[in-house]
Amino acid sequence: MDGMLRSANLKYILWGVLHGIGLAFHKMVGNTSLFVHRTWWRKAAGIIITFHFVCFCWIFFRAADMESAWLMITQIVSNFSPGVFLPMMSAYSDVMIILAIGFILHFLPRKLELRSYDIVSRMPALARIVIILITIWIVIQLKSAEPVKPIYLQF
Repeated sequence: MDGMLRSANLKYILWGVLHGIGLAFHKMVGNTSLFVHRTWWRKAAGIIITFHFVCFCWIFFRAADMESAWLMITQIVSNFSPGVFLPMMSAYSDVMIILAIGFILHFLPRKLELRSYDIVSRMPALARIVIILITIWIVIQLKSAEPVKPIYLQF
């Protein structure tokens, strides 16, 4: 049990260290000319890299122990099959739509974002409550009744 506890603590520490390294990297290079003068493709690349780095770090948080985490990483790296991509996309179509919407929202002009904030802030409190309730209802509708294990946890 003590070994299990140490392994659990180690994976949380590693998860935190990786996030800390990511934040330090962001602070270190965030103001360099490479990142200050961002074109659309640099912004897209930054979003994609950040998303995948954070997802990778979550492996350590989610795994039961370090051995399971390394096994998951090994499976992802050495046993990846592109043939599972389309079935996964159809099985998680709701999630993929939400991810796509979130991705697209990153590219909306700041002016549009500020305008929508202005519109919502001018609405009466009751209208904002209705928007929140609709959002909660949509999330509940998209949530599956039974949790489905991610494909990489099914080996």
